[in-house]
Amino acid sequence: MTETIFDAWNTGKCIASVFCDLTNAFDFVNYELLIKKLEVYGIRRVLLNWLKSYVDNRKQRIHPQLLQSNNISNWHKVEHGVHQGSMIINKISDIRMFVDDTGILITANSQDELLQRFNHVLNHMSKWFQANRLTRNPIKTKVLKFTSAEQPNALNLTYAYHLLIEVETLKFLGLQLDNQITWKKCLKLLLRKLSSACFLMRRLYYILNIDSLTIVYFAQFH
Repeated sequence: MTETIFDAWNTGKCIASVFCDLTNAFDFVNYELLIKKLEVYGIRRVLLNWLKSYVDNRKQRIHPQLLQSNNISNWHKVEHGVHQGSMIINKISDIRMFVDDTGILITANSQDELLQRFNHVLNHMSKWFQANRLTRNPIKTKVLKFTSAEQPNALNLTYAYHLLIEVETLKFLGLQLDNQITWKKCLKLLLRKLSSACFLMRRLYYILNIDSLTIVYFAQFH
């Protein structure tokens, strides 16, 4: 990603990215669509039938403790969503057919061309989300224009009749991205987290063995 950004800068091109957040993406994984997509990607026969048997005809009901009554709810068929405690569907989702964070990087020779390309891509995204029964969260969908200028020109992008929010920094896949790729905010947050971890490790050093300290380190920082 950074190489693409620097290449655009070096060739005098405009570059920006839109980061879409999908509302409850994993809760809306449709089993029928999932099986069809897996088949398209080459999963066949025994493995595909095994996965079908895993998601087909699954049912769930609510326990009385959750209902605050003595009656158990009726069984209802589950047709979409990640099963709680399930590792299989989570691993399947890593194929990235269903994700809750989607980032698209677009380059162009001018800002006008960049706007045209963005509108074209956003239109296709809207159709793809609709076809896959996913809902974009307009509040969390943001635009980040990468530039070496201190005050970049606003893009004023709209999507589904909403003006997209343009930001200078945002968190994506655990990293803080900034529009000038300085990583200053990312490093600042990392150092703050490391400082807290070091303080905790110093306090626990005299009461825990090395194995326990290692567990604490990985839980708090790594």
